[in-house]
Amino acid sequence: MLEIVRPGLWDTLQDQGRFGYRGIGVPLSGAMDQEAFSHANRLLRNAPDAAALEVCQNGGVYLFKAPTCFVLCGPATEAVLDDQSIATHTVYSAKKGSVLSVRRVINGVYTYVAVKGGFVTDQKLNSRSMHLSLYGIQKLKKGDQLPYQVYEGPNIEADHPPFSKGQQEAVLQAIPGPEFHQLHPSTDFSSLKFTLSDHNRMGYRLLPSVHLKRSTESIRSAAVFPGIVQLTPSGECIVLHRDAQVSGGYPRILILTEQSLNRLAQIKKGEIVVIKCTIDPSFT
Repeated sequence: MLEIVRPGLWDTLQDQGRFGYRGIGVPLSGAMDQEAFSHANRLLRNAPDAAALEVCQNGGVYLFKAPTCFVLCGPATEAVLDDQSIATHTVYSAKKGSVLSVRRVINGVYTYVAVKGGFVTDQKLNSRSMHLSLYGIQKLKKGDQLPYQVYEGPNIEADHPPFSKGQQEAVLQAIPGPEFHQLHPSTDFSSLKFTLSDHNRMGYRLLPSVHLKRSTESIRSAAVFPGIVQLTPSGECIVLHRDAQVSGGYPRILILTEQSLNRLAQIKKGEIVVIKCTIDPSFT
């Protein structure tokens, strides 16, 4: 098992997500940055859905209670294994009693600790992704144990291209949402700057550089999902993320691409975000 000696700011266990249950009000959940999560499993030659530890901003201290191979994947991260600094996107062997300290994510928000074979906690509705409504807890705490299969095989050599999470300008791609037409005709959404004011696993609140007007006030509650951009009465935008609710009443003006949703997960509070909306000429 991996023991949580000291939890990080917001440690959870995540996989690809919980599919097929939105009809009964259960969110998708899953890794916030699915790209980084998937790369970790590819490096270890795991199944694509193998569960990993998701660390948010400031990590904790974790004790390996059995030998395994592991990898840390995501943005540049300061981490130490048994007093030796380790790199991201590199497979390491951990002995029984090895201690991993994940100190901070340097140029992003989320990083992933994956072990060979994945963590094998109980599944709930066909997923190991933690969510308050199913597990009764929001995050991992001191003393929690994450089981995994012992691995004492040969070292795993990376056979995938390097993974890059640089500090390029955060440009997010979007397409018009179902209520895009409710934006005031004077709104230019070809390239608009926002400031990230707050965020969590449910959503990201964006403050636009100009006030966004809309031609109608509200809509009936309608289906929403991760990637939907809602426009509030105050002119702010909320981008729904992995733990988002399944319905909402704000106009759904845009839909982010999956790649942009992953990129947004790594944006810090106060940083600038640019959204570029591609409008098909046939869109009316």
